[in-house]
Amino acid sequence: MVKHAGANEVRLRVPILARGMQIVIEDNGCGFGLGQLSPFGNGLINMRKRMEEVDGSLKVDSALGKGTKLTVDIVPSDVP
Repeated sequence: MVKHAGANEVRLRVPILARGMQIVIEDNGCGFGLGQLSPFGNGLINMRKRMEEVDGSLKVDSALGKGTKLTVDIVPSDVP
């Protein structure tokens, strides 16, 4: 986050939900346009793929000059 976003503040929250847990990571960096991702970058693609492999999900919210927020939802497979 410091290297790529130039952030000087990062917030990490891990709320425990009724059906699992969530990890929220937010920074105050430069952000990026989701439509302007490099075709050579695999970071977000790999993160989404890993979450799908464990029945989780990844949501990315970012905008130029507004920072970035990553939300990971993890629900154990034995939870109805």
